Amino acid sequence: MFKLNEVSNKDINSFIKLSKTEYEEDNPVTQKKYFIWKYLDYFIKPTFIYQYLNSGKNMGRVMLQTNKLIIGKKILNTINPLDLLIQKKSRTNPNIFINLIKLPKNKFKKNLIIHTSNENSDLLYEKLLKFKKGLSLKAYMFPANPFFFLRDKYLSNIFFKCISYPFFIIISLVIIIIRKLTFVNLEIGFLTDDEITKVYKNLKDKKIPHYIRNNKFFQWRYSRYSKNKTHSFKLKLNNNLIASTTLCIVEFKGYKVCAVMDYVAENKISLIYRFFNYIYIIRYALIHNCSFIFTLSNKRTELFKEMLGTMIQIPLWVLPHQTPIYVRNNDKFDLTQMHFVLCDLDYF
Repeated sequence: MFKLNEVSNKDINSFIKLSKTEYEEDNPVTQKKYFIWKYLDYFIKPTFIYQYLNSGKNMGRVMLQTNKLIIGKKILNTINPLDLLIQKKSRTNPNIFINLIKLPKNKFKKNLIIHTSNENSDLLYEKLLKFKKGLSLKAYMFPANPFFFLRDKYLSNIFFKCISYPFFIIISLVIIIIRKLTFVNLEIGFLTDDEITKVYKNLKDKKIPHYIRNNKFFQWRYSRYSKNKTHSFKLKLNNNLIASTTLCIVEFKGYKVCAVMDYVAENKISLIYRFFNYIYIIRYALIHNCSFIFTLSNKRTELFKEMLGTMIQIPLWVLPHQTPIYVRNNDKFDLTQMHFVLCDLDYF
């Protein structure tokens, strides 16, 4: 039996129990606080759980977050399927997977359904179910530490302090000089609702698809990180907003990484401000002794090319899997230019 209901506290235990059949104890998906953050505290209500039940037991599930996609003057309701999991002994029946990922008939037929995949589900989505890719995200990096390839943190710290410190001093001096010459102001903090309206106007006027941003989103999305691991900064000139960037310090494959979670600019920004924004990110990564700077983005967008286009694309063979974005219930909108960034995913 398949059952759809709004997520509540009653779903915590069954979610964790099923997760533990597949994942190790240290995986966030097996932890209560992760479930509460991701589904009960989510900034748009309600969230849903669609389950496959056998004799009253949860044998499979897919979680559903609602969101809003802005394209020009249109605001589209979306459904984002997440954390799909089927107990191993139930995977022999492909209809369970198909029913879960297709979602209940008629319930979400007016919503755009947007989701990614992994190395296991990608072939099923593309070959079996014939889902169409709306766009594909690429991974990018930039070395922050000349010895970023060293996994041994003790050795890396020694080399970093000996060699990278002069580089840090040079970057800091360049930042001071640019601020003196251009009068650009650096302000720490998330965008206010008024600033969001102004800075996203450029995307809205050009009908570039993007997910909604507001203070509720910022408070929810970054609440799982400690304050010293989250850093949002704004560039302003004569009190006018130029650009905003949000960074998080995360662990990835044994490395300490500065993740570029979000970025936006009010309009085309001059080369000097792009450079300033970029070296400020590098400086922040150096302060936290990160191995490298990392992000996932849609490389087709002008915004990516302007703000992060000098980052190095990571070859596909290095990554655990590609990051295609599948879009369903869509026959009207071109999402190839969508401003889709790391914070729109649940990877960190």
